Amino acid sequence: SGMDIARIELLHHNYKAYSTLIERLYEVASSMNAIIAILLEVPANNRTVFVPSDYTVEKDRELTIAVGKRNNQEFKESEDEDDKMFISINVLGSEVCEGQTIIFGDEVSGEIISVNPEEIRVLIKNDGIIYNRSRVYINGSCKYAVNFSEIQQRHLDFIATTNVDFITFVFSKEQFSEELAIIQQKLVGKEIKLLCKIEKQLENEYLYDFIEKTNGIVIARYPMGSEMPIERICTYQKEVIAACRQRAKPVLVSGHVLGSLRSLPYPLRADACDVYNGVIDGIDGFILSSEILQEDN
Repeated sequence: SGMDIARIELLHHNYKAYSTLIERLYEVASSMNAIIAILLEVPANNRTVFVPSDYTVEKDRELTIAVGKRNNQEFKESEDEDDKMFISINVLGSEVCEGQTIIFGDEVSGEIISVNPEEIRVLIKNDGIIYNRSRVYINGSCKYAVNFSEIQQRHLDFIATTNVDFITFVFSKEQFSEELAIIQQKLVGKEIKLLCKIEKQLENEYLYDFIEKTNGIVIARYPMGSEMPIERICTYQKEVIAACRQRAKPVLVSGHVLGSLRSLPYPLRADACDVYNGVIDGIDGFILSSEILQEDN
């Protein structure tokens, strides 16, 4: 037995590479007399950090961070200053100012101490790891656009040329109807199922609307860690699962599922209990990411 669905996050614009990967996945499954579905994930309009590799930082260290749309491969660790590390985020210098709080993912926080059009300097407030492509929250917000971005439009145009089985999308509760109409128009004539990705707690009226008007739900716990109190994540997950079951809609859980496999060849007891609880609650599947890429797993 193996995976039932292959998840591909559309992180770049090399659609030829995505097409090749999709074709290869279907070919391999066919050669094994197996059936596999493919899910394409359209990233949300979020501020994101880019580093060549996951980077460990220490409290009171200063980082120089390039801002704008420059490629992260341009940056490397400075050779002349021990306290300086070049990384980049998709934020314009004009969007930030000194004194603001900046959080990388759900682990590292800092304070912006200087700003210019090309880079900002950040004083790190705690030890931790900055993971490549983790979200960046500035004064509590990680969104850089409310409406459909040009990148999302291009992703949807590409998806319309494929025959994949599922896509996931993070909807705005204020503009859900408009966003849903755009996606349905772009995918007209396709049998692609649309899953709504839930990244923060929603009022029940919006949650129920999302469930009823899409083909299923993905509970994304990783961004929830920065969007809501940690003690609320578990109970909210159960509430969403129950709401989906009441409406006969599939629900998947992602984010730190079997997260201990990042560094261990076996899961910790807490991870095993987490999976067990999801099964007992009635979810339809888990989404794994880097956890299954380790050689020992």
